This record gives sequence, structure tokens and C-alpha cells, in this order.
Amino acid sequence: FAETARAGGHHVTGVDLVATPGIGDRTDRFIQANLDAGMDDDLVAGLGHERFDVVVLGDVLEHVRQPGRLLGDARDVLTPGGSLLISVPNFGHWYPRTRTALGVFDYDMRGILDRTHIRFFTRRSFNRLLTDAKLRVVRFDQVGMPFGVLSDRAEGSPRPDDEARPGLMATAEGALANAWPTMFAYQFVAKVEPV
Repeated sequence: FAETARAGGHHVTGVDLVATPGIGDRTDRFIQANLDAGMDDDLVAGLGHERFDVVVLGDVLEHVRQPGRLLGDARDVLTPGGSLLISVPNFGHWYPRTRTALGVFDYDMRGILDRTHIRFFTRRSFNRLLTDAKLRVVRFDQVGMPFGVLSDRAEGSPRPDDEARPGLMATAEGALANAWPTMFAYQFVAKVEPV
């Protein structure tokens, strides 16, 4: 994502617990920090007085114990008129619902039940979290299961035509996610601004 944002002409500051290989090449600046307790003094010092037009919390809130605190901290580093882009997995999706109903609630290596997730969100709880953090939803979307990503992992490499021609399953899942988001949305994505 950082690489794509930079290619679009944006200045990108990345923050993550782990410095993955090549992260310095994909960002203008990288700060290694644990966001579990929000933006601590060391992270704030690393940012200096810099403010941001956009803060992206893509698949972050489910990994922290105090997501409201992190949202408040992120709101505080926005420029006037800035916004947050946030995505969270939908725990109300049919997959975790079915597994829970069958009594097989176990963590997975990835996805909604990823073993590193310590918070779970439904559409209602995500919206409540945003409201409690004094954030106004500008746009709210839902997406279906990432079948293209799952098939790439299963087969070992992406096929060039996958992006141009989504499969029937992906098309159906996307339509279902829009028709019944609380059951079929794999992920919720929101653009929000301070109230």
C-alpha cells in the first residue's frame, strides 16, 4: 500500500511493530513502534510536529487492546480537514459465525480469525467505536472475501489475468456483501473525519 501511495505522489510515513524487509524502500520514513497502547511518547517524538492529511489504519485496530485510544491519537495528528482511512475485518461474516455455531472457534493463520487479532468487530461495534472516538463517517464500504488473494496463495503465484477478470465466486461474494453486509462483508472500510 505504501509503495502505491508513494507512486501516486504522496509522502508516506510508515509505522509498524515489525520492520519488514524493504520497508525503507517503500516509505519515505519508517518508525518502528508498538501501537497497542496508542501513540506513545517515543512515537510522537519520532513524528515531531508533523501533521498528516490522511492517516491509514488498514487492518490495525483488531490488533490493539485500546482501539479507541489509537483512534484518538491518530485524530490528533491530522491536519485541519484531514481524514482517517480505516479497515477492519467483519466478525459477523458467515465464516466465523458458522465456525462459532459449530463449536470450532479456533484461530487461523490469516483472515478474520487471525491468531494475532485481539479485538473483533461487527458493523455495529465498528460504528460505535468511531462515534465514541468523535469521528464522523464520510464514506462506509464493505468488501467480500478476497478470493483472488486466497487463490494466489493456494497456487503459489498470481495469474496475470486474475486482476482483469474476477471469478464468479468473487463477483457473487461482492454482490452478497453489498446486499447483506452484516453477513457477507468480509471487511468494512471507512473514511472518517473528526467531528
